[in-house]
Amino acid sequence: SAYAAGLAVGYWETLDELRDNWQVDREFEAEDGKNVEGRHERWQEAVKRSLDWARDGSD
Repeated sequence: SAYAAGLAVGYWETLDELRDNWQVDREFEAEDGKNVEGRHERWQEAVKRSLDWARDGSD
């Protein structure tokens, strides 16, 4: 969410600039495999929508 906020306020000009500065700090794994795929897909869609908000700028 901090990266999306940085895009929204112009800290990063483009997604490519953001990608160049991003690195993995930690990885977490689910303990239970039940419904993990569906939850992950919904989470990815939510992230995509939030990035559109940053690009839209119509707040």
